Amino acid sequence: MKVLIVGPNWFGGWTQGLARAVRARGDEPCAFYYTDDSGGSLVQRVKATLPTGLRNLSRAVAQQLRFVGHTLMEHRLRWVVEREKPDLTILLKGDGLRRSTVESLRANSRQFVAWWLDDPADDPSFRVQSEVCEFLFLFDQACVEERRVGRSNPVEYLPCAFDDSVFYPKCPSTGEKTALSCELAFVASYHPSRKDSVDTLVEFNVGVWGPGWETAPLRPKVWRAPFLEQSKAATLYGLAPICLNAHHPQTRVGGFNTRTVEILGAGGFELVDAVPGLAQSFELGSELVTYSDTRELKDLTAFYLRHPSERSAIAARGRRRALASHTYSHRYASMLEFLGT
Repeated sequence: MKVLIVGPNWFGGWTQGLARAVRARGDEPCAFYYTDDSGGSLVQRVKATLPTGLRNLSRAVAQQLRFVGHTLMEHRLRWVVEREKPDLTILLKGDGLRRSTVESLRANSRQFVAWWLDDPADDPSFRVQSEVCEFLFLFDQACVEERRVGRSNPVEYLPCAFDDSVFYPKCPSTGEKTALSCELAFVASYHPSRKDSVDTLVEFNVGVWGPGWETAPLRPKVWRAPFLEQSKAATLYGLAPICLNAHHPQTRVGGFNTRTVEILGAGGFELVDAVPGLAQSFELGSELVTYSDTRELKDLTAFYLRHPSERSAIAARGRRRALASHTYSHRYASMLEFLGT
């Protein structure tokens, strides 16, 4: 079966992980990237060709270049789907795509679905997809219930997953042990609620990696870098005694983030905020440990730092659960089951 995956070229590896799962099943994936977060955007490429003195392009010029780049991308996407005529097209979020492009994906695919790992809220792209796609998959159960109202197209729950070819226990080098050294590791974009969690842990050696933290008033040496490549993140998760996970407010019921299963897949011990519905997917206290407030977070951190054998046992059970239920292969299989393929 020929499967076209239209997704972002995002450092989180969503498109790439799903493509590997499609290939592992014996199907033929074709990945098309509608965004490029790897430094290869049209604006960046144009700037790189200019003399140094001219690289500070005005905002208006940059916006025009982005518009041109996006238009060219959509033309190329329509050409690809018309050429490939896939049996199945999977659109990963696809925010910003014009209705004509979404309709072209539907017209040239035998089956067409979309999968969102964010709350679509009132996103106009989601409204278009809800009218055109055969199936809509959302990461959070509360989002599913809200989006089912008044829609004829099926909306189903499909939670986040991890790429088991990237997130697995690794053997860190001496340099990595030094660079990634901390008692509690946190890889996440900045959000005020997440900063509250980090501020609670002042007495511990905390390491934070992620964008947006550079302007947050943190203690010296807490924020390490704005970006951590996936393989390095997997190394960190297996190396740190405790891996913190604090969800964005868009998670309401069962919408655990990719970090939840990436930490487990990498063999890490996870301390995660107690989001509703988490117990439907994991055995709390046995496969990962949850905290309800900052005081409990602090107490659990102190407790588990003193009990390495308990951490190791929980991490091992967590990894088994992740491999048994939460890889991209599991999510792809669920899609096909919903579609009756």
